[in-house]
Amino acid sequence: GAATFGHSFGGQLPNTIDEAAAIHAIFGGELYVEEAATPARFRELASQRQVLHLATHGNFRPDNPLFSGLALADGWLTTLDIFNLRLNASLVTLSACQTGRSTVGGGDELLGLMRALLYAGAASLVLTLWTVEDRSTASLMQRFYQGLAQGQRKGSALRQAQLAFIQAGRAGSEAQNRAYAHPYFWAPFFLVGDAGSL
Repeated sequence: GAATFGHSFGGQLPNTIDEAAAIHAIFGGELYVEEAATPARFRELASQRQVLHLATHGNFRPDNPLFSGLALADGWLTTLDIFNLRLNASLVTLSACQTGRSTVGGGDELLGLMRALLYAGAASLVLTLWTVEDRSTASLMQRFYQGLAQGQRKGSALRQAQLAFIQAGRAGSEAQNRAYAHPYFWAPFFLVGDAGSL
């Protein structure tokens, strides 16, 4: 099953709610938005779901990466929290800003959300390298999950979603589509781990 979380960070990211609803419509499972999207609910479901999707505000803390995290309804889901979870997920998507950034610690160890999720047992992750715009992110994620629902492999589904942004810009249909062809909108998303089917 799937569990989708959406939190608008006090209304600052309104498209995260639309994104979560669209992914829920494609994949089914459970949907938790705004006040229902809590760290406690995520911790409760984390080990029981094949797909976990979080659309929210993210914050990377290079000074202390264990406190990097995702803003949910009544608090933050931090790197430290995730290190203490056990996941069985085939895919975890962190649709938020800077979720794929890491800091090199002692012994050349990478520290950040990516490392914590892999340590917790996630087979693959979709993460971001920089601050992302919530409207374009919602559109890209919808394309990505449509590809997965059609049976595409995870790596191929993400690639096809990104190519769709580039091709729409070349077609020049609307000003917004032309803008989304810029790498700022599609290039921060990357897949780590098993790129095969769900």
